[in-house]
Amino acid sequence: MTLSTANTSQSLPYSGSQSQKYPSDLFEATYLRMLTILRDLAFFKALAWSMGQYCDSWFCFPAFKNDGSPKLALREEFADPGLLYAGKTWYAYGTNNIERGGTPKVNVQIAVSRDFQAWERVESMDMLPKLGAWAHKSNPKVWAPDVYQISASRYVMYYSAATKKNENIHCLGVAIADNPLGPFKAEDESWACPANEGGAIDADVFADEDGLYVIYKIDGNALGHGNAGHPGGPCGNGDPYNIHPTPIMLQEVDPSDGTTMIGKPIQILDRGDGDGPLVEAPSIIKIDGTYVLFFSSNCFNTLSYDTSYALGKSLHGPYTKAKSPIQYAPLLESKMYRKLAPQGLLAPGGLDIVRARDGNLKVAFHGFEHDQNLPSKRWMYTGTVALKGLSVIFT
Repeated sequence: MTLSTANTSQSLPYSGSQSQKYPSDLFEATYLRMLTILRDLAFFKALAWSMGQYCDSWFCFPAFKNDGSPKLALREEFADPGLLYAGKTWYAYGTNNIERGGTPKVNVQIAVSRDFQAWERVESMDMLPKLGAWAHKSNPKVWAPDVYQISASRYVMYYSAATKKNENIHCLGVAIADNPLGPFKAEDESWACPANEGGAIDADVFADEDGLYVIYKIDGNALGHGNAGHPGGPCGNGDPYNIHPTPIMLQEVDPSDGTTMIGKPIQILDRGDGDGPLVEAPSIIKIDGTYVLFFSSNCFNTLSYDTSYALGKSLHGPYTKAKSPIQYAPLLESKMYRKLAPQGLLAPGGLDIVRARDGNLKVAFHGFEHDQNLPSKRWMYTGTVALKGLSVIFT
């Protein structure tokens, strides 16, 4: 956009003839002229923003407005949805309903849709009725399942569960089925269990041109160091002098089975000062040569919990976190999209992203039902996103 500054000199109070108050004071006249220019610049920047541009210093860039919006898909407990498209059906796998008093008790929930618009949770089906021998028996707290199709008859589920040795520490396990509706049979041994670092959660499978990868979070905040007067602090990681890292890790796996590790995991992201006690719930997609790594920040049971993203030119990093105002960062945060609910989204997180066969990028995530007495039920939302410039937007 071209902004005209013609005739701005007419508004300068001290730029006229020798009859002005300070005709001989060149310094003050110059100073006042600069104030006026800065005033006009601020006006034009505001005008440019209202017309869809963002101006930084003296330059203007496109500012992509978030014209789309997510949709409420399930008005019932269904947290941390993991998406899969197989055959002609969409599947979403969700965190257990036991911790929210669901009936019947289910370790891994399942919801299905033919069109990604109308979703139905299958109440009677547990995708993972029996856990690995390493998992806690009476209180496994199964979280954030993700399913990936290896072949027509092999589907791999990654899940996190509390360990038999310490129910405060989660580790990652794998389970196999010959169809997306399972039931999935869990392997006896855990897949990744760095217990000394806090364990591991939130696995997500990503296929790149050169191989198959699993990203996950080291759950450092589970070690429980907090601050005086608030044991554990936010999500167990609130002591700024003794905070534990919660890095996002990348592990290559054998594409023929989807589970056998190739090499060692590498760190691709970690929390910063703006992320509160943690980053978690990673999911990744490649768009026109750019890797977009989604993640959640802050503590899941607070209104500060959100969903943001980081961009990189290599799967292995480095990644640069999105920052406002040029980008929409966070992508999702509390009180957004009030047309979805009276209070808008509440603590939106646990986002998963999948490319549909038509090329569109589909996402699912959860948000709390209300904030009067968090935590309440976490509903599932869905949507379609795109990368415009440096911004991820809903379409």
